[in-house]
Amino acid sequence: MLKNSIHPTAQQGFANTQHAQNYQHARPDYPEEMSQWLQQHLELSEHSTALDLAAGTGKFTARLIPLTPKIIAAEPVDAMRAIFKEKYPHINVINALSHQIQLPDQHFDAIFCAQAFHWFANIETLYEMKRLLKPKGDFILIWNDRDNNQAWVKALSEHLKPFEKDAPRFYTQQWQQVFAQQGIFEEVTTQQFHYAHVGTVDQVVTQRLLSSSFVKTWSSTAQAQLKQDLEDIVQDMLGKSGQDEIAFPYITHVYHFRALD
Repeated sequence: MLKNSIHPTAQQGFANTQHAQNYQHARPDYPEEMSQWLQQHLELSEHSTALDLAAGTGKFTARLIPLTPKIIAAEPVDAMRAIFKEKYPHINVINALSHQIQLPDQHFDAIFCAQAFHWFANIETLYEMKRLLKPKGDFILIWNDRDNNQAWVKALSEHLKPFEKDAPRFYTQQWQQVFAQQGIFEEVTTQQFHYAHVGTVDQVVTQRLLSSSFVKTWSSTAQAQLKQDLEDIVQDMLGKSGQDEIAFPYITHVYHFRALD
């Protein structure tokens, strides 16, 4: 079914200005070596054109800028788009949903979508990406995912899982279903990078997890209880409290698709 609007959980979780600011401050960046790999793998140049789809506050955009100066961003949430404009006033960011982007056909050499495709993994989006891409253009999907190989990280993830309900998540891999038998894109390759978000427990663990879209729909009392629960897990398993420094490990997943003729 065509998604004519932003997913309700994303709309409620990110639309508030304070929530968008929390997202910007609490979310991890992306590994620098990923930019280097993308540059070499995609062979982009200063003449290449790129779309930053569902750009949010611009967390991934910092890694995209070294690849090409010719960038257009698309972001439908007003509060996130406002932060993007403050960070990157030289980049045109438009208000657009993934299946309705008012730009010309075959306009881009590559389209990037970081931390967002699971929200709109539908066939209409794929057709729109194909329309916007030049022949055999590249469609790159990127996610930072918690490294649950670490026992304490897995404990945090397991604590959060019952609260996710119907919110789309990357790790379920349900987003991949749209690529089955679609004849629009072919998968070229996948790549993984390791990244550590370093800061205090409060900054990179509790505030990061509290920035999850489904959590932001809760009451302040429920959020405060979750914060305490998460801090207790870290304290019990690592002996670290809120202001202690910690390295929160991530695996950055990159999926490269190419438009079929």
